[in-house]
Amino acid sequence: MQGKRQDCALALGAILLMSLAILFVACLSIDREFFSAIAGYIERWTGDRHAEPTLNAQSPTEKPPKDVFAVIPRPGDPVPASDPHMWITPDDYPAEALRNDWQGAVRIEWTVDTEGRLHDCRVLESSGHAVLDEAACGVILRRARYWPARDADGVPKVSTISRRIIWALPD
Repeated sequence: MQGKRQDCALALGAILLMSLAILFVACLSIDREFFSAIAGYIERWTGDRHAEPTLNAQSPTEKPPKDVFAVIPRPGDPVPASDPHMWITPDDYPAEALRNDWQGAVRIEWTVDTEGRLHDCRVLESSGHAVLDEAACGVILRRARYWPARDADGVPKVSTISRRIIWALPD
């Protein structure tokens, strides 16, 4: 009796592993048509699928919207591997900026390599305060994670991403 239970458990384990392997392969084969279909749906729903996302480091009680990835990456763009709304939190607000009541919006750009790692964060439009600009790049490089962009053949490629980060003082 014990041997049959072990055989059954092994068979179920093998089935589970094979199912996971099939799911993994299916996820890897998602192509441009899939993203185009999703982007079309979102565009109809929101009106602008390529609006520039804004990350806001303002309110600790503010919850991200339910559809976190409302702005779908264009086919061939890198895909966030973690929730972008969690990349910057109110705890990241630089202490010097808080003491001096500094706030502002900074537009930054960074490179995502073929492994999905971030490099070369640079300021495109300053907030007017170097400490806020540097904090934006520092936090993004530490927390943001991506699945790399892929070309038409599915080969990973280097790409750049830009975002506007708003540093707003709490009320």
